[in-house]
Amino acid sequence: MRRAVIAFVIAPLAVPAVVGSIGVLSAVVHSFELFPNPFPDIPMIIEFTAIAALLSYVGAVVFGVPGYLWLRKHGITTFWAWPALGFGAGAVTVLAPFFMVFLWTLGDPSAGDRFHRPALLGAIGIWMLLGGAFGALVGAVHRFIAGAQKMGRSDPVN
Repeated sequence: MRRAVIAFVIAPLAVPAVVGSIGVLSAVVHSFELFPNPFPDIPMIIEFTAIAALLSYVGAVVFGVPGYLWLRKHGITTFWAWPALGFGAGAVTVLAPFFMVFLWTLGDPSAGDRFHRPALLGAIGIWMLLGGAFGALVGAVHRFIAGAQKMGRSDPVN
């Protein structure tokens, strides 16, 4: 159980590590002026990395811990279960910001002018796939750190 706690602390760091690395790599490539830079400055890279860390840890706590306990309760120790759980958790976690924007614009009559609904649905789908991929990465890292624990259905969770 101690390895699982350590895994819940370390595994979500994979997402901000990848996001920050992509931002820094983009800034380096832009310094050679080969491609336009999607991250124009260092504070924006830091903001994206901080948001990625926040969403990663929220997803790990809200969806990962109950999912992990459910997997252990049912004795599921196969490798694919952790990335699959992580994919679902990541996909659902990235829906939270879109849901908050939807609630924020619900009473605004000019919201239809600002948000093109079909484009917003496409963006939600892409973000869910991206969040799911990051969640699967976190699940795989968690599985490597925590390891497979052989448990039967009647073994206690603690």
